[in-house]
Parts: sequence; C-alpha cells; structure tokens
Amino acid sequence: MFTLETHSGAVKVALSPDEKILLTGGGNTVKVWNWHNKELLHTIKEPDEAICLAIQCNNKIFVSSHNNNKIDVRDLHTGKRLILLNETPQLIYSLAISPDGQTIISGSSTGKINIWNWQRQELQHTIEGHCQRIESLSFTPDGKKLLVVPKERSKCGDGNFQKYES
Repeated sequence: MFTLETHSGAVKVALSPDEKILLTGGGNTVKVWNWHNKELLHTIKEPDEAICLAIQCNNKIFVSSHNNNKIDVRDLHTGKRLILLNETPQLIYSLAISPDGQTIISGSSTGKINIWNWQRQELQHTIEGHCQRIESLSFTPDGKKLLVVPKERSKCGDGNFQKYES
C-alpha cells in the first residue's frame, strides 16, 4: 500500500501508462512521484487548487487544471511549465492527452469539450451539447476515438459514455 499524507483538501491522482510515475494534486501543490520506489521527485506550488491531472503516454508531459480555468502543460521530469493555455470562463473538470501527445482535450463545468493543439496554443474545435460538467475523458489507445462521461443523467443526456471519432 502507498499512503500519501502530504496534501491538504481533496487529492487528485494520475498514473502513467507504464506505471512508473504517479502525479498527485491536493491543495495548492502537484507532486510527481516515482511510483515503484515511492520517491518524491518534485513538488510544484500552484496558485490554485488542482482540479484534474493527466499524463502523456510517453511520460514527457503532464497537464493540470486549477481554479483559474487554465490548462498548465509541464515537463514531467523537471516540473517546468512549458505552456499555460487560456481556457474558457468555465472550470475544467477533466483532461486527456492524445497518445501522440499533440492534442489536449478538456471537459468543462458547463459541458463543453475543447480540443487543443497545445504546442501551437491553438483551440482547434469545441464540442457542445452536454448540459452538465464533463466528469471524465479518455482517448482510445490508437487516438482515433474519445470517450466522454458527463456528470449524470439529465433531460439533455443519458449520463452514459459517449464516443466521438476523429
């Protein structure tokens, strides 16, 4: 068992696909851990509480969202900020990074899904139609499909997985 007692507030986690790196976010910090030996690699102080985290499948970058409605893109091994994407006025509740690392998807508190080319800092597309926040997003391993889980069943959706194809 791996017990973390170093964060305040609700703790968010993301585990790298190869299970080598663990990200934890709580209070105003994001911590990067070596999952195998439970070693803390670095701590990143943030101005706002972490809401969600995601790691790129090749372990080069990670993304986080905070109460400032922005997406923070960082180098996974150094913690250095690469880019800060200016999001919309809505809180970001979910993030996913495409397997090729080129695209970041964000799901907001109002049900909008934004598709970003993070290296160009360009919002490429917005998917609307969900009336409640997007709880979870995930790419298929080939990166051609996106699975979306809205918050709950409602009059404008059934709360089940939805699939979008590229």
